[in-house]
Amino acid sequence: MALYSHKTILYINYYLEEPDMTRPPLLTFDELDVVENDIIRYIQDNKNVTRKDVTEFLNLSRTKITTHLQNLFSSGILEEIEELESTGGRPARILELKSDFCYVCGIALGATSARISIADFRGNILETAVELISTSSRPESVFAHILSVVEDLLDKLSIPAWKLSAFGVGVPAPINSETGKIDSPAIIPGWQEFSIHDFIQDRFSPIRVRVENDVDIMAIGEQAAGTGENYDNFIVIKIATGIGCGIICNGELYAGVAGYSGHIGHISIDRNGPVCYCGNIGCLEKIAAGPAMVERALAAIERGESAILAEIARENNGNISTEDIKLAASQGDRVSNDIIVESGKHIGQVLATVVSFFNPGLIIINGGVSLIGPQLLTSIQRTVIDYSLPISTRNLRLQLSEIGFEANHIGSVQLALQQLIRDK
Repeated sequence: MALYSHKTILYINYYLEEPDMTRPPLLTFDELDVVENDIIRYIQDNKNVTRKDVTEFLNLSRTKITTHLQNLFSSGILEEIEELESTGGRPARILELKSDFCYVCGIALGATSARISIADFRGNILETAVELISTSSRPESVFAHILSVVEDLLDKLSIPAWKLSAFGVGVPAPINSETGKIDSPAIIPGWQEFSIHDFIQDRFSPIRVRVENDVDIMAIGEQAAGTGENYDNFIVIKIATGIGCGIICNGELYAGVAGYSGHIGHISIDRNGPVCYCGNIGCLEKIAAGPAMVERALAAIERGESAILAEIARENNGNISTEDIKLAASQGDRVSNDIIVESGKHIGQVLATVVSFFNPGLIIINGGVSLIGPQLLTSIQRTVIDYSLPISTRNLRLQLSEIGFEANHIGSVQLALQQLIRDK
C-alpha cells in the first residue's frame, strides 16, 4: 500500500550533478498554483481519485481542471493509471502521484543499529538496510557510514543522487526544533553539539533534512500505516530503556513550542523515589521502564524471593534482562509477574492524566518492553480506566502496536516526505 502523509503538499528541490541541457526543466512544487496544490492534497488523502472527483471537490469547471492537470502531467508529478470498472460510458482512470518523480531517505537510529530506507514519491519503501552502529562512537563517523550506505542503496536501485530530495531522521533523544540538534542526550552522550541536519546537507546539498525524536517518528509511522491510520487524535507510548509519548493531534504531529512534547517518562510519580539522570526525583521511566524492571528483579534475587530468576541469572553470569523477566513470568514466577504488573500500574497512572487532559481516541503501546507479556497491557488498561474520568475513556481504545518496530522506519520515510511540504 502507498504510505501517504496526510493533508500535505510536496515541494521538490531538484539539482543536477552536471548540467544536462537535453533534460526538460522539472517544474517544482514551489511553482505550482493553489489549485494544483489542492489537487495534490486531495489525491494524497483519497484513493481511486478520478478527474470527476477532483472537479466536484474543487467546484471548478472541467476546462479549468483539465488545464491544471495537464500542468501536473507535463511536470511529471501526476499520471493517470489503471481503468476502473465502468458503470456505463467511457471507463474512468485514476489519478496518481508519479512514483519516480523523486525519492526520499528515512533513517531510524537506535542505540545499536540504524535502519536506512529509500522510498519513492508515493512513500513506497523500495529498499532497506539495517546497519550495526555504536552511538558511543563519534557522530561524524556514524553518519559518514550511514550516508555511504545510502549511496550504496541508490546505486543498487539505479537512482541518480539528484533525484534524492529529502531525509527524515529519527533519533532516541530530545531534539530542539529550533536548532535541529540533540538536546540532553542521556542515551547518546557526546552528540549534543552535532548537527545531523548540517552533516547530511554537506554531503548531499541541496536537500531537505528533518530530525525528530524516535517516539514522534513512531507516531508518524503508526498514522501512515499502523493502528492510527484512521484516527486524527491518538498517542503512541514507547516503553523501552526509557518511556516516551508521540502525539497526533487533529491529524498532525504535535511537538510543542520547541519540540519537547511527550516526555512523560520524566513526570515525577514518587517524590521519595530514585534520582533520575534528568535531575528530577522519582521519574516514571526511572521507576517503570526496562532498566527499572531489571533492578527490581536483581533485588528480588538478592533477597532470595525468586528461584526461577536466580537460576536464569546464574546461567547469564549474574545478568538479567527484560527478556529474562518475560521468560520467568511465562513460567509462573510470581515476582516477575508482580514486576510487570507494577510497571503497568505506574505507566497507567500517568496515562490516566494524559487521557483526562487530551481525550485521545486511541493509545498505542510500542517499544521493546511492550512485548514483555500480556499482563503489562492489562495492567495499563485497568489503571487508565480506574484513574480517568469515565467520559474520557468512553471512546478510548488501548492496544499494542500492530506494526511494532516497522513504525520507526515507515515514520522516518513519512517525515522525509513531509519535509518537502510547502503550503501556498
